[in-house]
Amino acid sequence: MKSAFPLRARVSWLLFDNATNPFFVLIMIFIFGPYFVSHVASDPIIGQQIWGYTVAVAGIVVAVSAPILGAIADKTGRRKRWIGFFSIMIVGGLIPLYFAAPDGHASMRLTLVSLGITFVGIRLATTFNNGMLPHIVPPAQVGKYSGYGTAIGNTGGLILIIFVLGFMVADPATNKTLFGFNPVFGLDAASYQGERATALLATGWYCLFVTPLFFFLRRIQNQSQA
Repeated sequence: MKSAFPLRARVSWLLFDNATNPFFVLIMIFIFGPYFVSHVASDPIIGQQIWGYTVAVAGIVVAVSAPILGAIADKTGRRKRWIGFFSIMIVGGLIPLYFAAPDGHASMRLTLVSLGITFVGIRLATTFNNGMLPHIVPPAQVGKYSGYGTAIGNTGGLILIIFVLGFMVADPATNKTLFGFNPVFGLDAASYQGERATALLATGWYCLFVTPLFFFLRRIQNQSQA
């Protein structure tokens, strides 16, 4: 059974996972998180603790609010509007992370609050995006498209991590990246601009790949209350 919805609508749904993946790959796991723990926090152990506490609190907020918001979305059918609202949270939370300068010059509270806001925004936006899928493809294809979305997201994350390590993040002692280049855009290795700029990269990537959803799912939302 083929989907009754246009290919562009299904592709725009698939791109959402790609839009959010850099937050987990660049910010949470490989680049910004380790930078925060090692160079922003006063002590690496304390840094790990407060980072973990922030994510835990944000996770509780998601766990409590997701069922309530999901029920509202199921009743009103306005999932895309909620994704738009949480997208504002995501962008507003990511950008301040760039200003998390090393050696105690950053506002710890601002950095952690921004992290928590972004985490909540992405998790809840993902919940509403997932709720769209049964309205876009036949039930028999839900699992297949979900797998496609994950694969596209992981591929995008892999491309970005290679780009960041190869061209953005440099060793302060040598000012060279993993590939032996000077950082692009004149990023200052001494102030860890490469690590901090991953927040801006994740912001731009999210905006780029979430935008099709708002254009190409407009008609579908009106027809099927997706």
